[in-house]
Amino acid sequence: MNTKRYELKAEPFQLGPIEFQDGLYCVTTDKGQDDVWSRIGAPLWVTACGRDTAGLGWGLQVRWYSPDGRPQEAFIPHVHLLSDGREALMKLMDGGYRFNLGMKRQLIDYLNSKNPYKTFIRVDRLGWIPDTHIFMLGDGPVGSTNDNEYTYTGNNPTQSDVAGTLDEWRDDVAALCLGNSRLLLSTSLAFVGPLLRLTNQSSFGVHLVGPSSIGKSTAMLVAASVLGKPANKIQTWNATKVGLETTAGLFNDSTLFLDEIGQADPHVLGDTIYMLANGEGRARANADLSRRAKLQWRTTFLSNGEVDLEHSLASVGKRHKAGHDVRMINIEADTDRHGIFEELHGYPNGASLSKALAERTAQYHGIAFRSFVEELTLDINGAQAFVDEHRADMMRRLGAKECDGQVQRVADAFGLISAAGELANRFGITGWPAGSVAAVVEQLFRKWLARRGTSGSLEEANIIEQLVDLLEGRHGQYLADGPNVTKLGETYGYKLGPDLHLYVYGFKKTFADFNANYVHKVLRKHGILMHGTGRDLPRHSQSRVYQLSLDKIADAHDRLLAEQGGE
Repeated sequence: MNTKRYELKAEPFQLGPIEFQDGLYCVTTDKGQDDVWSRIGAPLWVTACGRDTAGLGWGLQVRWYSPDGRPQEAFIPHVHLLSDGREALMKLMDGGYRFNLGMKRQLIDYLNSKNPYKTFIRVDRLGWIPDTHIFMLGDGPVGSTNDNEYTYTGNNPTQSDVAGTLDEWRDDVAALCLGNSRLLLSTSLAFVGPLLRLTNQSSFGVHLVGPSSIGKSTAMLVAASVLGKPANKIQTWNATKVGLETTAGLFNDSTLFLDEIGQADPHVLGDTIYMLANGEGRARANADLSRRAKLQWRTTFLSNGEVDLEHSLASVGKRHKAGHDVRMINIEADTDRHGIFEELHGYPNGASLSKALAERTAQYHGIAFRSFVEELTLDINGAQAFVDEHRADMMRRLGAKECDGQVQRVADAFGLISAAGELANRFGITGWPAGSVAAVVEQLFRKWLARRGTSGSLEEANIIEQLVDLLEGRHGQYLADGPNVTKLGETYGYKLGPDLHLYVYGFKKTFADFNANYVHKVLRKHGILMHGTGRDLPRHSQSRVYQLSLDKIADAHDRLLAEQGGE
């Protein structure tokens, strides 16, 4: 036996100079019953053994070089080495590892034999590591690890990418946000993600809506530059619901950027908004029919488009719900000055400023988010106290305590955006004057509330409007002139003296898009519904009817108009 060759090839897998290791070998017997060295594959190094944060999922960290000389690395769970090791071999081959297909068993045996001394805790998604104050970025953890080694093993194409210094980003990008309310809001939103878990806040989004070519995409570029290279961070609405579910998981504890809502499928858009804000995907099964863990996340999301959600849903006959408005907040992008801009900072027009920001965000990006997380982990309790106090102050400032719960929820989201922006400024990241974000948030919240039309329940207002529409608007043709008057087409009911009488069928058709129990509750609250429901409905002729007070309908509508500032 060639002893020298044995010394070189039997253990070529220890870390060391690559040029001394030309591959993975094993001893086989040839036809003459002599031992010969057979090459299994290219050099392969098993560097560590890792497990997940729950103490499960043990496996090996392996490294190799692809045929074009690129370093490759993968985590191979021990369970993938069972049986024929197909999943492990597929992962190696996918990364360009070359081996003798006739020696698959020997390769799996080699991996099974390795028990490296070095261990680590693997993390397969970005964001806060469970039960710690450690934040995982694509290039490693931020925060005190208490001598534990954490390694990111997820497959995330949106990992951290940093270009330029914090001073460059602050002076050349963030400075141009000043005086521009939509830029300040959008950029502050990009700092909210890491605060969601600390404040136990659900995911939510902001939608910039307005005409084309006014700078909506520029606002998204600036906000995305907080996290990294905008071209890598900005996603599209042109995706399936399942695809967006996966994408949302990639942006856990940060911000998801979704460009052009007009490209979304309006048939599923409403459900997609609920999914993003609720923070979890659908339950699914593995190949062996065992239950797969739901994909979960906490994220803010920034959207833009020429239409809002209500109009997108209406285009396919879908009803816009009040719950949509509290999960994705509509902001009018046009400032009526220079498109999305109020302040041009010396540029001749909005297009010139947009071009400058596009160039600068391509040069400087990613450092702001990293710096924010670093500062956050240094004093999480102090940051949390600041955020809680600021949110409470904003709720008082916005006068939201006396508003409907839906409005309070949106006001709280605005308060969190304000807190994130002001906190980033306290950390020395943005360079904005103290209070500048809070002032913009207050301004835009009041614009949102005016556009909404009421500080009360939007569903409640819609129910009243539905009755008014039946009496005076486009649905008036469904009312007969009296109880014994016949008419062509569908008949929902009729007026009789001071009351509106709706047949059970007509009542259901009128409020088909609302929860029946909630409709009864609202109508009773305003004194509109004069009798009970079900079998105790009064009869007129041979039909049961709902008896509604016309005066009370008018009173409720007048109150609604007063809230909206109408006449």
